[in-house]
Amino acid sequence: MKTKLMTAFFIAIVSTSFFACNPDEEVEIIPTSFTFYGTVTDNQNSAALSNIKIAITNSYSVNENGVTKTRVDTIFKGTSDQTGNYSLKFTALPPHDYKITTQDISGNYQTTETPIVIDAINWDRKASDVNGGKVSKKIDIKLLKRAI
Repeated sequence: MKTKLMTAFFIAIVSTSFFACNPDEEVEIIPTSFTFYGTVTDNQNSAALSNIKIAITNSYSVNENGVTKTRVDTIFKGTSDQTGNYSLKFTALPPHDYKITTQDISGNYQTTETPIVIDAINWDRKASDVNGGKVSKKIDIKLLKRAI
């Protein structure tokens, strides 16, 4: 009797394991959310700058009728808030060299281009975010005043 009970128990455990690992079930893929964030400030006094246009851009060369030209695509854009903070969030951006371009709406500060590289190893992440979730990269930007 003990042998029959042990055999039945073993069969129940093995069949439960088999159904729990059913390869026909769909596996959910969790998308990763990427964020560039930081603060835009005055280069001299570190005052926060609001209403600064911020864009992630991609420059590349094209050949048109034998003439090489540089094209610039805007990938994402936003504006710094009243405390100078900005945050650009996206779910897909292939590894590449990009630029964060800033432009002061009021015209008091110079336009800047900050190079950024997107690759698999240069993101701040938590251990819980490795298989989907959120990864981020902080880029603070200091702007110079325009010469009057």
